[in-house]
Formats: sequence, C-alpha cells, structure tokens
Amino acid sequence: MFSRYNKKYTLNLLLKDPSERKLAGPTNLPEAEKKSNEQRSAQIIHEYIIKYLREIRRSCDTEQWSLDYMPIIFGGGTSFMLQSEIKEVFGDNIRFAPNGVFANCLGALVRFIQLCENRVIDISNTSESHGKKEDKKEE
Repeated sequence: MFSRYNKKYTLNLLLKDPSERKLAGPTNLPEAEKKSNEQRSAQIIHEYIIKYLREIRRSCDTEQWSLDYMPIIFGGGTSFMLQSEIKEVFGDNIRFAPNGVFANCLGALVRFIQLCENRVIDISNTSESHGKKEDKKEE
C-alpha cells in the first residue's frame, strides 16, 4: 500500500463539516460502491481523530489531572476545526478560546516582543485592551 501526506489536502479536509470529511474514491466505480467507500473513509477519519484525542485525554489522566474538575481551554486552529470531536472526547466541561484560531499567533507575537524588548506583556484581557499601552518593563 502506498500513501502520501498532503498538508493542503488534509487541511481542506479538516476544514469541512465533520459529516463531509471523506475521501473521494475512483470515479469509475458503480455509485453504490463509491458511496460505500466514501462512508468508510469518513468513518476511518473520524475514528482516527477520536483515537488521537483519547490519547491526549489518557496522557492527562496519567498525569492525574482531574479533567472533571479542572477547566480546560482549547485554543489554536486545530481545536477550532475539531470542536465536535473534542467535545465528544472531553465532554461539555471545556471551553474554546475566543478567536482561538489566532491563539498561537498571539502567543508567538507576545514571546517575540518579550525577547526583543525585554519586557512582560499582560494579555489577560486582550479584547478590551487593544490600543492601550498596558505593558510592564522588567526590572
């Protein structure tokens, strides 16, 4: 069996609604077989994502992080794309960061400024502090 990973194709697949995440098979197959292949591929994709998220959950359990009593916030583009699967594995006691798609960008920018200008930046409430200078110089 030969397979290759295509980052752009995978991203486009994950951006789709979970019910539409499926691979297109050969076009020369009978309709019933094409539909069966698409359904099977959708099932495999869903199972793979769930398996991966369960590994993350098991890692948290191994560390004895009681997720039932600890608020969990997911941020970043992948968590945005996988919200339904994350809820399926982690339950309703989770939150998604507002503007979570940009969470990694914001973190990288803050770290970059901290390193370049040797200062600490308070981003605890970024949505209300846009345009205000509320950073603190490190001593």
